[in-house]
Amino acid sequence: MLDGAEKPEETAAKKAKEDKKGSTETATPDSKREERKKIRDAEMEKDLFKDVFNLQDESMQIVERLLNKATVIKEDALDINAMLMKQKEQLNVCDEQLDRINTAAKMARRELTSFMRKVVRTKILLVVIILLLILALILVILAAGYITLKSTGALAEIERFFGITNGISNIFNLTTITVAMRYPIRVPKLTPI
Repeated sequence: MLDGAEKPEETAAKKAKEDKKGSTETATPDSKREERKKIRDAEMEKDLFKDVFNLQDESMQIVERLLNKATVIKEDALDINAMLMKQKEQLNVCDEQLDRINTAAKMARRELTSFMRKVVRTKILLVVIILLLILALILVILAAGYITLKSTGALAEIERFFGITNGISNIFNLTTITVAMRYPIRVPKLTPI
């Protein structure tokens, strides 16, 4: 502090002492009251200054604690922000991978559908070929049976028995001619028992 400036509490205490000295010389009851009052006022003033300084110290401590807490919170917020940024990057990577997986699944579904269509087409083709082979076998068997019946003369008896005139012969003649031209069949002659 400045040399010429004194604290107000010190000046009040000095005045109270000087008043005491002066009051002892002349001790009237009014002057004693005034003297006591001045001493009380000086002590109250001193106590008030102490309280103010204590409150200021406590306020400064509170402010320091708040600043410390604020720095801790700020550091925590920065850590949380860094973690959130990492999680955002991870989510972006996961999203890209899910997009790739979705695209691959769509392509696999298309290829599987195409493969299944080919398999179904192949099965249908095989069924048609088998049916044609069965039909050809039936025609061959019928033609062979017709040729056998015709060569043994049993066909004429069957026609007479059922009363058919040239009906069966005409159907089998056409088949026999077609089959015989492509696949000649040698049928052994059957002897009646």
